[in-house]
Amino acid sequence: MGFDFDINAEKEFSDLLRENKIKYKSATESCVVYENTQFEKCYPKEMNRLLENKYGKPFFDSLKVLGIKQFVLKNKDSIFPFEVCDLTSRTTKTNDDREQFDRLQKDYFSSFKYPKSYVKRKGDESHSNTTTHFVIMKDGTAKDFTTESSLVNTKNNIFEKSFNKSVENYVKSLNWKPALIKGIPVNSYMNVTIFYD
Repeated sequence: MGFDFDINAEKEFSDLLRENKIKYKSATESCVVYENTQFEKCYPKEMNRLLENKYGKPFFDSLKVLGIKQFVLKNKDSIFPFEVCDLTSRTTKTNDDREQFDRLQKDYFSSFKYPKSYVKRKGDESHSNTTTHFVIMKDGTAKDFTTESSLVNTKNNIFEKSFNKSVENYVKSLNWKPALIKGIPVNSYMNVTIFYD
């Protein structure tokens, strides 16, 4: 059965199926075409269809969710990639990732002042930026920062350390929400990028 897991919960899912007297084996999709047939016999797809007809799609969806929850609880101290988590906004002031990006930029620049000798970008030049990578813990604390700046105009390189420190301090000052996987708070990787003129 192919049930596309974002995280490796296949063992838990397989165990749940076994409890329901269903054997599970991961298979690559292969289709066989016979000479006198007008369609392909795709066995994994056909098996999934037959099982869903017999047990119902909600049955498998609920087992998949339960399997993922079991996996997360078994690995409660792991750090999960941002992409496998349910909740995309991580700040308490925003509801989605686009709103989060805009709000982070706006709030940062409400107190940030460009140094007098900073050379701003011209026309279609790329934006300079500072990115900080970190971990948001289940309790909402941020830690393990790695920060770097990419400054387009080399005259601005003298500000790299101060920009890194400024962005890192800003990110540390925010109230973070832990990521969720199927409603369970988890530790997750996160990054924030601030773009400069």
